[in-house]
Amino acid sequence: MSRHEIIADVMVNDVLLRSADVSYGFDHVCGYFIQVFSADNPDVPVFDEDSAFSSLTGSKMLDAFEEMGIYDHVSEEHKTAMALDLPIP
Repeated sequence: MSRHEIIADVMVNDVLLRSADVSYGFDHVCGYFIQVFSADNPDVPVFDEDSAFSSLTGSKMLDAFEEMGIYDHVSEEHKTAMALDLPIP
């Protein structure tokens, strides 16, 4: 399992979340996953998708990061793995 974290201003459903916590990675059970937590309520995700329940793929994950405005915050190594639908190291 890999889990990575980004703290940034994030756009979710046309709402800008300041200093949101974005967790993403790859798990052998749920596959790719993205969770976004607002600074106001860090216990409940405002965005929660994964491969098992939301059909999240590597390319959809890259698209989500682009829409959220955090694409440039993700490492090139991770983006390459997502583009190839490989586990994120």
